[in-house]
Amino acid sequence: MGIDRATRGVLALRTVLARLQDRSIAPPAATRTPAPRTPFEAASGTYTQPDPTTCGSAVLVMAEMLADPAYATFVATGRHPATGRTSQLSPAELFHAEALAMHRQTGRWRDRAGRLQSPWISALGTSPWGLARQLTLATAHPHRVDLVDPGRPGAAYDRIVDAVRAGHPVPLYVGNAWSPRHVVLVTAASTDALRVYEPAAGGAVTVTRSAFERGDVALAGWRVPWLAVVPS
Repeated sequence: MGIDRATRGVLALRTVLARLQDRSIAPPAATRTPAPRTPFEAASGTYTQPDPTTCGSAVLVMAEMLADPAYATFVATGRHPATGRTSQLSPAELFHAEALAMHRQTGRWRDRAGRLQSPWISALGTSPWGLARQLTLATAHPHRVDLVDPGRPGAAYDRIVDAVRAGHPVPLYVGNAWSPRHVVLVTAASTDALRVYEPAAGGAVTVTRSAFERGDVALAGWRVPWLAVVPS
């Protein structure tokens, strides 16, 4: 890995992490996204899911990057400052490789700690309980699946805001009227809006509270919020 690439990677990573640490966002105007400019816009779509089944896996990799700066440095630069692990892949290629490895891990009979877990068909993506288990192991904070009550969606929205403000990015499953189909990661929140990492595009999208409550979040073509994975 050349010095130029490493330098660019470190500078980009610093921008990403600094902006992601701002867990609260100002209420957005009706026609613009909230300031400051999101880190995924700055990353120019680098961190995308590698295939249609790996949105949950990409979200897990991004969540681990936020929880572990050394791991984030490895993905951004190809060099892990703590373990010495190296890679010659570009940041986008390495993120894809890590997401595919995560996808295999969450579908196996045993989790990353070697304990038995419920296996999952890889073609169906990442199960909510598998994602919760992985987050629990990666962050040392127990996580649970929190269904969005269609009669009281604002209550789920508030729990997401509370978790993000406490420093826990929140995976959110969205879909159509019949089932959840896609996973995004809420990285910043206010009482009026959520900023989410959308892995299909590798960018940031702002979801207003009103859109969440009326089931019209418009994330990668899916509109209905189904469930979140939050700290217990």
